[in-house]
Amino acid sequence: MFDLKRLFLLFPAVILAAALPAQTAHKYLREADKAFRQNDLPKAEENYRKAQEQESTDRTTYNLGTTLAEQERYQEAIAQLEAAAEGGSDPKVRSRAFYNLGNAHFAEGARNKEDQKAAAEHLQKAIESYKNALRLQPSDRDTKNNLELAQQMYRLLQPPPQQDQQQQDQQNQEQEEQEQEQQQQQSGDQEEEQQEQEQQQQQQQAQDQQEAQAGEASEELSEEEARQLLEIMEREEQKVMEKLRKRNQEGRPPVKDW
Repeated sequence: MFDLKRLFLLFPAVILAAALPAQTAHKYLREADKAFRQNDLPKAEENYRKAQEQESTDRTTYNLGTTLAEQERYQEAIAQLEAAAEGGSDPKVRSRAFYNLGNAHFAEGARNKEDQKAAAEHLQKAIESYKNALRLQPSDRDTKNNLELAQQMYRLLQPPPQQDQQQQDQQNQEQEEQEQEQQQQQSGDQEEEQQEQEQQQQQQQAQDQQEAQAGEASEELSEEEARQLLEIMEREEQKVMEKLRKRNQEGRPPVKDW
């Protein structure tokens, strides 16, 4: 026979056990938010991680990612912010996550400014993140400004256009055929033909020299643009990260979910 009194007593214990992880997570969140407000970022990170272990939410993940970005640990921040931005359900949290994700990619691109390929990849991801943030919050001016800056820098990183080798070979072949036809149509004695050939060769050499000089000028321009880009990124990196800090400080802690 069932002990009905005992059965009733079991239910509260089960409910309480189920609620314990959420209560513990909220406790860690309160400690993390307090540490964040006091700018004790290592302690905030520690408690956000503990809260995440107890009960992982998009807001906790966003707060942890933002705390990592504040410590300039951008690669770690990117992983957390991507999870909050792409897997979250709250549009407000997702918009903030995409914005800070763009800032983290921007800063990581600036950090890798000596490697143009790596910098360009991060800037491209920053551009996409800012666009995603604007889709959720179209009127945000900071996001628009950062998007324009990232696009400008990305364009500067693109290499100068180079002519395809196959197309160049085809043009050379066509030019040789034209020269042969011209030689067959020429009239006059052998001396005149030889003079004309020499003249054509001189012209071709001059043209090749001009193209080589143009290529060198193009390379010099690319180097100059790269130098300017490095200077711009050094100036703008701090501005963008200051915006990130200012935006988070306006409503510290970043987002509550308790």
